[in-house]
Amino acid sequence: FFFKQKTAYEIPKRDWSSDVCSSDLRKNGFAIALEEMESGLVAIAAPVRNSHQDVIAALVVSGPAFRITKDRIKEISNLVIRAAQKISTNVGAA
Repeated sequence: FFFKQKTAYEIPKRDWSSDVCSSDLRKNGFAIALEEMESGLVAIAAPVRNSHQDVIAALVVSGPAFRITKDRIKEISNLVIRAAQKISTNVGAA
C-alpha cells in the first residue's frame, strides 16, 4: 500500500519496530516523539505500572517544539518519569 509521511521527522512504517521502541523505553524509562506525529509537536511519555509490573497506562506531556526543546528533554523526561512512578505506586506497584 502507499504510505505518506505526515512530517519530515516521522519514522516510516517499514522502518518502525516495536522491538526497537520498547528497548529504548526500557533503557531510558521514557519514550519521546520529536515532531514525528505532527510538525511542531513534541511528546514525552513514561509507563504507569500495576503491582505485577504490567504497563497499564502512560503519562504523556506534550507541547510545542519551541517550548520542549532538545535542551529541556532530560529535565522534562525526569519529571514525567517521577510522576509516572508516583502514580504507579498509588495503584499498587512496588
